[in-house]
Amino acid sequence: MFRKTVLTFGAAALLGAGMPRQAQAICGGSSFATCATVNITKVLLGNGAVQLLISVTNLSGTNGTWGGTQFTQIGIWGLPKTTAYVAGSLVVTGVNLSQWQLGSAGLSGSGIQKQVVGVDTQNGINGALGANQAATFQFNVTGATLAQINVQNWAIHGQGGPQGCSTKLVSTNGTVNTGPYDAACTAPTVTPEPASLALLATGLVGLGGAGLHRWRRRA
Repeated sequence: MFRKTVLTFGAAALLGAGMPRQAQAICGGSSFATCATVNITKVLLGNGAVQLLISVTNLSGTNGTWGGTQFTQIGIWGLPKTTAYVAGSLVVTGVNLSQWQLGSAGLSGSGIQKQVVGVDTQNGINGALGANQAATFQFNVTGATLAQINVQNWAIHGQGGPQGCSTKLVSTNGTVNTGPYDAACTAPTVTPEPASLALLATGLVGLGGAGLHRWRRRA
């Protein structure tokens, strides 16, 4: 029999021994705001392996955040370089397993942090976790002790933002990266071209002339 130790973390701290309270929504982002709840459980298995269980709900569109955000990468960062996946250990519920995979090098390169383990989609935004969707990802890792895996250090890569931008929602000990927001990710301001302004002016002059002509006829 192997020894099993379980630790969990949500967006809120533990209410009591073995009784975590419901996670609260964490909102923020590096380019535009998004929203999510995250619950993470780590279980010490035999042979030095650790099982990670990450439950995520996409709450994009709440609290004034961008409603079209699709979660394409979810992971835990700040792990030792020796951390490695146990091949074939990924179990997914809530979304199609065939559209997700154990995190590739892109999970670290997405601008979250280095030394990340987690999951990402196989085809970018296709098959991503959309607004009001929830999913649970379970997988095993080796090369990291239970103490070295800080379940408070999670990160999400969101895509499908305004102007095609992406964002990173990062929680560190309950804090959130909420900016700065990229001006390129906001709705564009339309500036009329000079030709359009000239055409508008010509139209106004024409309307004014027609009005003056009608006034003279009545007089």
